[in-house]
Amino acid sequence: MKKIFSILFALLLVACLGLLTQAPDGTGEPAYAAGAQPMALAGIASTITPAGPVPAGTLVQAYVGTELRAETTTEAEGLYRNLLVPGPGGTVTFRVAGVLAQESIAWESGEIMDDFDLTIPALPSAGYSLTMAVSPAGTGTATDVTGASPYAAGEVVSIQAVAVPGYQFAGWTAPAGLLANAYAAATTFTMPAQDITVTAIFAVAGPTTWYVVEGGAGTRDGSNWDNAFATIQEAIDEAVPGDTIEVAAGEYDAFVVQEKERISIISTEGATVTTANLIQAVPVVGNAWVMAAVYDSEDVNIEGINFDGTGVSGKPVAVGIAYVDSTGRIADLTVENVIATELGAGVAIIGDRDTSTVDITGATISNNDDAGIYVCGGSTLEAHLNNIAGNTECGVLNDGGETADTLDNWWGDASGPLHQTNPFGRGNAVIGDVDFEPWLEIGVVGVVIKTVTDGGTVDAIDEADIEVLVSSTATVTVVGYPDNPHPSGSAPTDLNPLHKYGDVRVDDATDVHKVEIRLYYTDDEVAKADVDDESLLQLLWWDGDDWKECSDSGVNTANTNINGIDYSGYMWAEIRETGTTPTLSQLTGTPFGGYGHPTETDGCFIATAAYGTDTAKEIDILREFRDAVLLPNSLGAEFVSLYYKISPPIANFISQHEVLRTAVRVAFVDPIVKILNWSHALWSARG
Repeated sequence: MKKIFSILFALLLVACLGLLTQAPDGTGEPAYAAGAQPMALAGIASTITPAGPVPAGTLVQAYVGTELRAETTTEAEGLYRNLLVPGPGGTVTFRVAGVLAQESIAWESGEIMDDFDLTIPALPSAGYSLTMAVSPAGTGTATDVTGASPYAAGEVVSIQAVAVPGYQFAGWTAPAGLLANAYAAATTFTMPAQDITVTAIFAVAGPTTWYVVEGGAGTRDGSNWDNAFATIQEAIDEAVPGDTIEVAAGEYDAFVVQEKERISIISTEGATVTTANLIQAVPVVGNAWVMAAVYDSEDVNIEGINFDGTGVSGKPVAVGIAYVDSTGRIADLTVENVIATELGAGVAIIGDRDTSTVDITGATISNNDDAGIYVCGGSTLEAHLNNIAGNTECGVLNDGGETADTLDNWWGDASGPLHQTNPFGRGNAVIGDVDFEPWLEIGVVGVVIKTVTDGGTVDAIDEADIEVLVSSTATVTVVGYPDNPHPSGSAPTDLNPLHKYGDVRVDDATDVHKVEIRLYYTDDEVAKADVDDESLLQLLWWDGDDWKECSDSGVNTANTNINGIDYSGYMWAEIRETGTTPTLSQLTGTPFGGYGHPTETDGCFIATAAYGTDTAKEIDILREFRDAVLLPNSLGAEFVSLYYKISPPIANFISQHEVLRTAVRVAFVDPIVKILNWSHALWSARG
């Protein structure tokens, strides 16, 4: 049978060689030069251990020197054929399954050998080892999850990397094989036909943002909005120092932050927590149902997440947000409807082993029973620019904490909070050692808190029509008001308010030399203020007693559209460390407001200041002279325009000094009035 097969093979080979010698290449020459036909080999490939033919599909290769000349694969019973080895000549060696065969042969052109058998000691191992490594050492772990090394070539293996605290996974690397996703901590690896080491690379962890969506999304690993966690607690458990947790709109369960630092939990879309956890043995208050508990942590910030205690009402002790031996900031959120049968508080700041220090800014804390804010155990409260109103017993109860700094808050009434030092206050009461004066005479409507690094802009257009340009690094708080937060204070009598007010506070300033505050306005607001000339607008600031003009200020009248609103321009004031009013050190919660000078008026600024009223009969003659003589001619009209631009600040200064008012009236205005009365017949007839 073998002899018959060999004859058939030889006939087939001769036919093939005839075709090859006549087939032209790209140059028109035969594929093999004349007299250089390939050497044709066939035979059986086998192993010594175990003795027998190699399996079908085993690779057989022919080399001349180090150059691979031909290859084929075996059929059943180890048979290989059609191994056509082209020239030029030399010694031909063979490899079977990559193992060097014992046989070799000198190449001869056109030689046909149909029984050239090949022998190797043994086939290579059926599997290849997989080694997992980590770089740099000690920064994490790399695991062969499948756990069945050695593996055959082409086998798919599951692998996973986990970073130690302070580091984060950066990627995989391997010299051969195939990684399904080199940047996924959990992925698969396809084995090559060799032993291999796969290395997990880790890097020092930078700030990570975790995402939370009601109900979760995708893989629910928190890596982005499409794969968000379902609960705030899941994100907290994963967070490391410096991380931020962003929460989408929706309703969420209560959460606990324990032994964490530098974590920010933020929502800009209206997330609301509606449940509470039973926290055992809360210092001072005992067992309590708490909607957000922060324990033994530093610099934990909760911003923009609302807490509605309606669903936990009726519990013996209930708290909206509790900081226990912790520090942090609460901002731009609401805590309301926390009503308990024994003790309730919107916010509780409790010191036990250490002191808790919490800053509350731009929050609304209302309709809580008993206290809006409860402070005890030597803790420290700073609360500014908040709405603290409508709480059953009191707005702030300081039960043994440090002096509570609660300046510049709205307590529900313009008369301020009820306190033994303010017995006629009709706002929420404050109890204990609480510093609350001055207070706001109107509520807060919006807040933006932003830390600017190496210069930048704080955008509070939506909240207050304000931008703040910062020269270096600082944390800036901007608050909006619906109207004048200090209507009881006086403003220059010659100014009309635009009813646009905001508050600017600069904290943690690092090498800040100046800021620029911009208050944007519209044509409609200017018209309602009865200001005809935008160039006469001014930015005023509240000095604690009255509204004052900012020293280094002006107006930019260029039209601009921001967030779909057409603004006519902005009033600006530059605030520096020294040489301006106000200075940077005075931006501790400083209201600013827009005002304007009427350009067409029946009054005279300086005369009004001198007489103390714009209805004085002496001013009538001045108005008449202006209308009859000055305005009808171009030179006089220019004089009137210049006068209206430069006289308002002069008049304002005069109005604040009684002696100066008298001197200006007697020595300047009265003589002019007398002259105009005496010459009335002359110039009135001319007009």
